[in-house]
Amino acid sequence: MEFFCDKNPIKQKENYCGLPVISPEQLITNHKDDIVVIATLQYNNEIYSELIELGFSKENILFFNSDPYSLTHFLNEKQYFEESIVAPNENEVFVDAGCFDFGNSLVFKKWSNNSYEKIYAFEPDPLNYKKCKEVILEKGVKNVEMINAGLWSENTTLHFNADGSGGSSIEMDGTSNVNVVSLDSVLNGQRASFIKMDIEGAELEALKGAKDTILKYRPRLAICIYHKPEDIIEIPLYLQSLIPDYKFYIRHYSNYTIETVLYAI
Repeated sequence: MEFFCDKNPIKQKENYCGLPVISPEQLITNHKDDIVVIATLQYNNEIYSELIELGFSKENILFFNSDPYSLTHFLNEKQYFEESIVAPNENEVFVDAGCFDFGNSLVFKKWSNNSYEKIYAFEPDPLNYKKCKEVILEKGVKNVEMINAGLWSENTTLHFNADGSGGSSIEMDGTSNVNVVSLDSVLNGQRASFIKMDIEGAELEALKGAKDTILKYRPRLAICIYHKPEDIIEIPLYLQSLIPDYKFYIRHYSNYTIETVLYAI
């Protein structure tokens, strides 16, 4: 690697990691036949189009982590169902907290070899909830209880930002209201064997609302711990206070600071 390229003139005045930062014009003038690697989190397609317009050939433009190994590593069905950590049991009762498009529940169904008793799917965003209902109908998924509410430490109403994406979340300045419930109140003493949570920073509060279920049934957990910096410390400590002999594993499923999952087994 010889240099970085950025069209921001301010960045071109300084080195980065000991290497010069050049302009796109310098890139095409002096390095037209070199391999260019696009290594950004956003605007990949826009950068690709600009490089083509500058005169680079498609063969000389690569995307970081676009090789088969990287794609296999990051884009797979392991997230929440890491085979080296957790294996399916018969008659699983799965809680999908933040089910978004029902995709993870479909992966669970496949992972469990259809040997499950019930799926509880929680999705507070009305648009996502509608998508999930459509997928359930289209795929003919049985034994699903779809709940149009978020999970929290108590049953209440909170401010919420709902945009039909995977990032819909509880926010103090949210533009709408959302019903939230505790898992204990929904299950009402019934069993859960596996709980997955990806709920945009509400994980700790939701776990507090699942305290009785965790103490009674010791479900296996797959909990996202990347939404808040403190989650990586506070969530394991809370779970350990409930079940001291839980075994914890952390796995990361992206090439950035997202999709970090704590397993409690």
